[in-house]
Amino acid sequence: MFEVIRGGKHTTDLVKRDLVHLDIDHKQMGVGGEEVGERNR
Repeated sequence: MFEVIRGGKHTTDLVKRDLVHLDIDHKQMGVGGEEVGERNR
């Protein structure tokens, strides 16, 4: 499956399939919010 996604440079290169891929991450850090080092001041 990943080969199909990585092989396309444009959305028109992707092949429609009857498959859904869903990634759910428990935690994520470093996206938006405080500037670097802000928490340590």
